[in-house]
Amino acid sequence: GCIVDGYDFRPAEIAGWRSKTKFLVEFNDFGDPSGYADFVIGSQLKNWKAQSTAHVLSGLQYALLDPAYRDEVNFEVKPSVAHIVVCFGARDGTNAMEIALNALNSLLSDMDKVRVTAVLGATAPHRSQIEHIIGRYDSRFSLILDAKDMPGLPHPADFAIGAAGLCSLERIACGLPSVTT
Repeated sequence: GCIVDGYDFRPAEIAGWRSKTKFLVEFNDFGDPSGYADFVIGSQLKNWKAQSTAHVLSGLQYALLDPAYRDEVNFEVKPSVAHIVVCFGARDGTNAMEIALNALNSLLSDMDKVRVTAVLGATAPHRSQIEHIIGRYDSRFSLILDAKDMPGLPHPADFAIGAAGLCSLERIACGLPSVTT
């Protein structure tokens, strides 16, 4: 079998994998699956029109959240912000974190009590740039690579900035106020 999960696959690529396997699962975040899968899994498959043999698992009940998030629903929204978590996924392929960190550094220059924790995967393509940026900023900025406890990470945070998709579902499960891009 083959599992397809990505953002930049062309239909011809998926068709190629389909021809080499007996079973294909496609994760889809955009609501426009390729039409080659036996199973399509996505949180918002609205305009899906594929072959009748495909099974569609659509909706938040099929979101791939760590079961640990089930216990995180009692998050307390605080009246002020002392800790911000920034996470655009393990890879952050567009390097959105750099933009967010630079903006936060400018905005927080007069707020000496606000801490910022950036979370990134160790194999992210822009890791060295992020490490360099955080190294230039003061000690209020820190970086966590390959976080082992993502469900527990938001607890000391009061606010988050991050990507849509699974990351946003994780923040929602924790009740963490956030800006999502």
